[in-house]
Amino acid sequence: MKTMDLSTTYMGLKLKHPVVASASPLSYTLDGIRGLEAGGASAIVLYSLFEEQIELQSDSLSVGSDYPEAVDYIRGYVKANQLNDYLELVRKTKAVCTIPVISSINCYRSGAWVEFAHEIEKAGADAIELNIFFLETDLTYNSDTTRDLYVNIVRNVKKTVSIPVTVKMSK
Repeated sequence: MKTMDLSTTYMGLKLKHPVVASASPLSYTLDGIRGLEAGGASAIVLYSLFEEQIELQSDSLSVGSDYPEAVDYIRGYVKANQLNDYLELVRKTKAVCTIPVISSINCYRSGAWVEFAHEIEKAGADAIELNIFFLETDLTYNSDTTRDLYVNIVRNVKKTVSIPVTVKMSK
């Protein structure tokens, strides 16, 4: 019996076949990730690291503080902790999986896109998915501005990392 060759490339990554496990609750834990690989995924997209969630958590911890220095410290600590947890998941996933690992990030400040991407590359991810979503509610807003924003995010991240980058855009 002849075996079919389903191999392909995605983002320059060589895959056994085109079935890639997208970001989901299964990609939050090593057990879930191992299950995705055992189930036949040819690559895994880890859950998205959301800058907004990190800031929301730090804001909730610093509510009512009369000390701006304490608020700054809490924000920095929460951000570092959340980012480090994500980077540790990338490192551990790379240690136990034989398939490509694609990290996913969603930010709203240009500096955060670059910072997160740089750290994720250092942690060993094979590629990065930029999960870009901006909801514009101004009816007079020029769509060229949104396009330029997206292009600038990708351009700045690509200047920083050498691994493949893809864009996930929501509408």
